Amino acid sequence: MNTFNPRRVSYLRPPTTVIEVRESWASPYPSLSSIRYPPSERSADERFASAVWKRTFNHVDYAAYKAACDAEREAKPERDPDVFSTTSSGTRKGFSRLGAMLTIYPYRDMGWLVTMVFIGAGICLSLNGIFSLIHLLDPKLDFPGRDTGVQVTVTLGSALLALSAFMGLLAAFNVDRGTLDPKKDAPDAYKPALLGSEEWVWWPSWYEFRNIFWPSSAFRAGILQLLAGSFFTIAAIAILPGVLDLTHPDASIIFVSAPQLIGGSLFVLAGLLMIFLSQDKWYVPKLLDASWQNGFWNLVGASGVLAIGVVTLLAKTATVAIASLFLMSGLGFLIASLIQWYIIMEFYPVDPYVKDPTQVAEVPSQSIY
Repeated sequence: MNTFNPRRVSYLRPPTTVIEVRESWASPYPSLSSIRYPPSERSADERFASAVWKRTFNHVDYAAYKAACDAEREAKPERDPDVFSTTSSGTRKGFSRLGAMLTIYPYRDMGWLVTMVFIGAGICLSLNGIFSLIHLLDPKLDFPGRDTGVQVTVTLGSALLALSAFMGLLAAFNVDRGTLDPKKDAPDAYKPALLGSEEWVWWPSWYEFRNIFWPSSAFRAGILQLLAGSFFTIAAIAILPGVLDLTHPDASIIFVSAPQLIGGSLFVLAGLLMIFLSQDKWYVPKLLDASWQNGFWNLVGASGVLAIGVVTLLAKTATVAIASLFLMSGLGFLIASLIQWYIIMEFYPVDPYVKDPTQVAEVPSQSIY
């Protein structure tokens, strides 16, 4: 989600001079300057005397005046770059982001919610690997309820992976749909539509989907992740006791091994695409870049999911290998989710509560905080 900002397009018209005539603002209604007082029928002396002794009341056609105001308001763009009084806000770096991770909880920002769900998926899959592995390494470490814990964690972790991918698409649909206040927000401020706000959409228009979202490679990677999580969830549900008779070889292949292979392959493709998008050149890895590390650890988790499908198909009795791969996948996704959490804190102002508009943007009423 951090390598893709499909709505980060220029809301603002190119800067223009004050004397420039803006043809796109032309209106069929009379302009404000064309609405004048009606001619007076009095003589010059009478007008002079009236101006000396009292203020003269001249009739104004308020219907035409109001129509001109409304027309000019609608014809102009939503915001003019000339009126922005706030420059680009500072971005968090290093330990400042770590502090923001523990102190800022924008629960109405879908981008942040995606990260939290992704973290939950990584934790569940990691616990599944631990629960599956400990009794194989040392039977003394077995405990009551371990089997139930294995079943719950793999099902919940798979479902959360699919849910986080779906929420990621919603986050992409609502990036930069929030309203910018030119007196409080920088022109490049991170301003998504908040969950439950008037700007929030569950699905973009067909024109936006066709021309903005679908052509983006990163958006397609998100769709691959959603499909992969869905297939992996099918396999996780199929292995629950009483759901299917897995003693039949075809049932195991169709509902467990095949979904794991398909889901793992889609996860790997999405991970490779995320790494590719985070690099300036496809053959030069950016090892010190957080976005690249996020894609790399996503790829590690995806590779584990694919390997689980292969081992399950070829050697069902290799329980140690399967448990180890579950642990590898869970840790890969968990590390990737934590890096993603770190990355998203970059979009929040360094100090959103400073009231000086000349130094940093103020927090508007519709705030991500």
